[in-house]
Amino acid sequence: MIRIGNNFNRETRVVITDMNTPLGNNIGNSLEVLEAIDVLKGNIDNNLGKLCIELASHLVSMGKDISMEESKNIVIDSINSGKAFNKFL
Repeated sequence: MIRIGNNFNRETRVVITDMNTPLGNNIGNSLEVLEAIDVLKGNIDNNLGKLCIELASHLVSMGKDISMEESKNIVIDSINSGKAFNKFL
């Protein structure tokens, strides 16, 4: 994936995660979507929430060309303020 991005002159990043541990507590598309919605509503104190914060922070950092610390603050503020969930709606 990095090679593809580099071939198209795109910044690419890789996040290595532990695939031996489930991220959420549910199985099945609709239940997993509900769990993702819970993250958007502020339930971020679990594996899924932490990974979502990490991945979203990378995307914001790359999109706005800002530090990971700044982007993480933006992501968490977006969740805490309800902006992330409202955008989903």
